[in-house]
Amino acid sequence: MENLDSVRAETDEGHFSADYRGCTAEQLLKRVETALVDAGYKRTCSQFEGVVRGYTKGPATLLVKVDSLGPVQALSVGNEQGSDRLLFGLCFKGYRLE
Repeated sequence: MENLDSVRAETDEGHFSADYRGCTAEQLLKRVETALVDAGYKRTCSQFEGVVRGYTKGPATLLVKVDSLGPVQALSVGNEQGSDRLLFGLCFKGYRLE
């Protein structure tokens, strides 16, 4: 994907983590969403003004998050085992912030 700066060491079979430069968080989220939709996923969750999004394809679930750290966009994509458990719960398990 364009603007990839580095893949983070915590990337494994359940989680992809990378830093991007030269794009905004919204541009990066749009590119990731387009790729997931093209692969048959549907967006089923949007939290925190759209910076956290959940996608499903049959029983498969993916959580996508982008954190803006100055000029760097930190992308995180993971399944239930690889994602932030609280954010995954907000999108897929009915957790609520109160």
